[in-house]
Amino acid sequence: SILLILISAVGIGAWNGIGTLVDASVWVNHTHKVEVKLRRLLSLQVDAETGQRGFLYTGDERFLEPYTAALKNIGETRDELKHLIRDNPAQLSRLSEVGMLSDQKNDDLKQTIALKKAGRDQEVADHVGSGKGKEIMDRIRAKIDAMIAEEERLLQERQKKVGSALHTVNMISIGGVLS
Repeated sequence: SILLILISAVGIGAWNGIGTLVDASVWVNHTHKVEVKLRRLLSLQVDAETGQRGFLYTGDERFLEPYTAALKNIGETRDELKHLIRDNPAQLSRLSEVGMLSDQKNDDLKQTIALKKAGRDQEVADHVGSGKGKEIMDRIRAKIDAMIAEEERLLQERQKKVGSALHTVNMISIGGVLS
């Protein structure tokens, strides 16, 4: 009966350890998904700016294609991120700030495009020269970088849990074999 108790204890310990390992692995994967979406959000914002710049430089509306495509996807990507980080109030707050800045940036882009379409080139030059759009974009980058840094911190924490859980399962397995 002692052997049966020992085998049961090893089985229960291994089962719990594997459950912890799976859970920790899911969170590591989750963190990677958040980082990918954050990088995507920044990339879309850069695409919008790239399209605007091409149009301002050439006056050719074909250059607005990246701008238009990015605007369609920015909101969707923010919504996906909001869903992914719904359990993290600090990250949600940062995302809200990114959203407000992104809206400001997109309004700024829209304004310069409208000025260019109206043939008001000097106003476009003055507006772009003011540095307002650059300052907003720098703030977006800084906020997204802070979010990525937090996800990296979480990733390290979660990877430690994976390693610890794996170590526990290994020790239980070895202990079970030796007993």
